[in-house]
Amino acid sequence: MHKKLVILFLFTALLDVCAQNSFYLRTYREGKASMALEDYKKAEELLEIAAFGFLDYPDYLLSCRVRLALIAQITGDEDALQKHKIQVKSLRDKIGDEHIQIEDSVWRNFLILTGELQPPPPALPQDPVELRQMLQKEPDRIEVWKKYIRTLTANDQLRFRKKDLKKAIKLFPDDLFLLTTALELELNTGKKKQASVYANKILAVDPVNALANEVLGNAAASKKRYFEAKGYYYHVKYPSLPQTQGHMEDLMEWQNSVQEENKTGKSTPEETRARKKEKKEQLEKEPMLSVSAAGTDQQFFEAEQQKERKSRQQVKEPAVKQQARPTLSKLQRMVKNQPDDTELRFQLVERLLESGNLRKTKPHLTYLGQINPNSQRYLACFSQYHYMKHNYQTVIKVLSGLSELNDKSRYYLGKSYLQSQDLAQAYMHLNNIKKTAVFPGLEKEKTTLRRALNPDFDALTKIIDQWKQGMMSKDQKEKAIFDCLAKNDLYGFNRFLTMYAGEYPKDDMTLYFTARKLLLEEHFNQASDIFHRLANSGFRNHEVYFYAGYAFYKAGKPFVTKYMLEKAIEGGSKHTEEINRILSQIK
Repeated sequence: MHKKLVILFLFTALLDVCAQNSFYLRTYREGKASMALEDYKKAEELLEIAAFGFLDYPDYLLSCRVRLALIAQITGDEDALQKHKIQVKSLRDKIGDEHIQIEDSVWRNFLILTGELQPPPPALPQDPVELRQMLQKEPDRIEVWKKYIRTLTANDQLRFRKKDLKKAIKLFPDDLFLLTTALELELNTGKKKQASVYANKILAVDPVNALANEVLGNAAASKKRYFEAKGYYYHVKYPSLPQTQGHMEDLMEWQNSVQEENKTGKSTPEETRARKKEKKEQLEKEPMLSVSAAGTDQQFFEAEQQKERKSRQQVKEPAVKQQARPTLSKLQRMVKNQPDDTELRFQLVERLLESGNLRKTKPHLTYLGQINPNSQRYLACFSQYHYMKHNYQTVIKVLSGLSELNDKSRYYLGKSYLQSQDLAQAYMHLNNIKKTAVFPGLEKEKTTLRRALNPDFDALTKIIDQWKQGMMSKDQKEKAIFDCLAKNDLYGFNRFLTMYAGEYPKDDMTLYFTARKLLLEEHFNQASDIFHRLANSGFRNHEVYFYAGYAFYKAGKPFVTKYMLEKAIEGGSKHTEEINRILSQIK
């Protein structure tokens, strides 16, 4: 009985769809057939058209979106893949996983794509010779390297192929398996110095790694550097090396002697050295002159007087000065002793960036990115680091799509656009920095950009003032945006669009102007998506069918291009000459 009801439901739904729009159902079937024949370009276009016709039929729409996601994965279109995955998630939340129109094999492939199912691992050979031959052809496959190294280790051949392990580490310097294998090999062959090198490399990737901390703790304890050894041993819960127990006992004896010395008021040599080091660092950061630096007794006397005056001022004005920042070397020690303290690590990264030491910044920045890559503080450090490395496109790629940025991130994003000669985007981001923020030369850069972007800048400023004072109607605001489009004034267009979208975030015209912006920026897939959505929702103004067809044409989708441009002709488009030119090229 239950099966009969399901069949009846499916049959009723099918009749309903057929009655409503047989064109979209036929297009859907043709898209499925094209996908089965591996004609992915045609399948993508047909399923895109069908999807817009199935907005009121979520089961069919889900089927289209799942197939489009799989096609995007096959063709390597990452942007489309992310878009379809988001849409599928939304539909699944709405109707559940009742994928009525989806075959099991298709649905399973989609679940593998999203990571909900694990794909069967590819089989690798067991013979190290075969693995070595694979690596000669594909040296960048980390899983093959790991299999090869494991096979050598199991056959006790690794010590004879040590150069292969070094080559793998050179290709993948942050891989913990390779670094740990190298560390264990050096320990087994008694090369303690080289073992310490690998241990330090491991800590740059994994600061709490027990084996690496144990190796470095033993190295420090063997040289009686017990302060340092204690910091390493903090992360060693269960010692694995035979000599560790003895070093830890030495450390305990030393700690007991320190406690005894503290009771009697005497200091151990290590404690004395530590105090001298702290005093030296304090002298480096205090604004005073020593006798040797002063040069003369008079200069030294003046320096001491200045120091005393400052001290008296501090007594009279007790309050709100912040404690002096720790020195860079002290910060590094603090992070080493408290590796889980993200605040300390952020302070260290910011200080290293101030000093321009990018090499030491990288491992700490990577560690913070693994904890919370979306935090505003991390993004600010990330953008500054890559800007200083001249990786301008990396900054743009990561930050440009984010809706919220703090002033520091926005500054380096704007500067990256400036270095990439995208003046409009550079000005937009630099101009959105708060007036209270202090960045050297910012106002001068903004003035230069304003002049370069718009010769009629004064007239544009006047319109902006009228807009902000509420002296313009909605129609007048839209006219101002269209005027900028006609003049190809991208700065004015972007500025007005931002203001318009802030006032009318859900208006169809906001979507329309956004699509026109994407078209200008050559984001044809995204632009065509919005134009098509507007057309399907009943929006018919401002040549929406023409711009939808043009966007699909530039995106290389001839089937849906033809459909949209024919609709534009039916609607009396003024762009008939351009439409005929495009149609003649896609026949």
